[in-house]
Amino acid sequence: MDLTAIYGTLRRTIMNTRPWYANLKNVRLSPLSHGVQIEWISENAFVFSTCSTKISVLLFYHRLDSTAYTRTVKRTIYGSIALTIAYWLGSLLYLSLLCHPTAGYWRLLNLSHPKQHSCVSQRMSYPIGGSISILSTVYTILLPYFVLRNLPMSKNYRHGLNTVFVLSSG
Repeated sequence: MDLTAIYGTLRRTIMNTRPWYANLKNVRLSPLSHGVQIEWISENAFVFSTCSTKISVLLFYHRLDSTAYTRTVKRTIYGSIALTIAYWLGSLLYLSLLCHPTAGYWRLLNLSHPKQHSCVSQRMSYPIGGSISILSTVYTILLPYFVLRNLPMSKNYRHGLNTVFVLSSG
């Protein structure tokens, strides 16, 4: 095959193709609203599952040995649980009140449905929510150090528990 044949094939391919957005008008958007509804439900389920996991880990820290750690650590654990619950409820409220009515969120792509909803911008909400989630993960990971440092146990057992906590964080 020579270069002129390759050039001719490429030229015919490039000249005969339409722009990438030319077929968007042929896409039916009404089935996509079900996908957006599933995305909304899965986002709620994800926040619920991560917050439930963090709360269960924090409750495990609380149950280790409440006499071995200080009142400050106990208050920190309670405060961390309260912050995690507040984050979960805030995320739930935000996702529920994002559009008015809530069903307007998954009707955004349905052009056949009359626009009788209003939605707020999500430009800043996801970075803020992600930052709060990362912060809660960090304090959930750091708390075992403060809980385990005064517990009466052998050095090998303490290192083993710290290893388990570090490996479970990633």
